[in-house]
Amino acid sequence: MNIHEIFYNVSTDITESRVAGISAFGTYQLKALLKAIPRAYYQSQTAISLGEKLAGLVRDEKGFGIKEFRELPEVIALSEEDKRVARILEVAPLLSGMVSNLTQHAAGYVIAPEAVTEYLPTVFLLKVSN
Repeated sequence: MNIHEIFYNVSTDITESRVAGISAFGTYQLKALLKAIPRAYYQSQTAISLGEKLAGLVRDEKGFGIKEFRELPEVIALSEEDKRVARILEVAPLLSGMVSNLTQHAAGYVIAPEAVTEYLPTVFLLKVSN
C-alpha cells in the first residue's frame, strides 16, 4: 500500500478537513541564488556559465554571505567588466533565504480532533490531473 492509499483510507474514515499532509521546503542559499538569477534573467548559455563561475567563487566558510562575497576582489573585477554581475549582486540579497521549493513530506500527516485549520497554518495545493 502506498502513502496515497493510506491517506485515502484514513480520510474516508475521518472527515477530510481533519487530515493534512506536512510540507517540507528549501530556501535559497548564496550558491543557488548565483546560479538561479542569471538563468531567470538572461536565459542564455553564457549567463548560465556566468552563474556557475560566480557560484564557484563562494567560500564554504561559516558566516560567508552576500556581503563578504561582494567584497571579494574577483567579484569586484567581474562586476566592473560585466553589467550582469552588478545586477545579480543587486537582486541576490532580496531573494536570499526565500522559499525555493515546496514538497509533500513523504511520511508526514497530521490527524486533528477538529479541522486542521484550527491548529495549524495551512496551504491548499490544487491537484492537476493528467
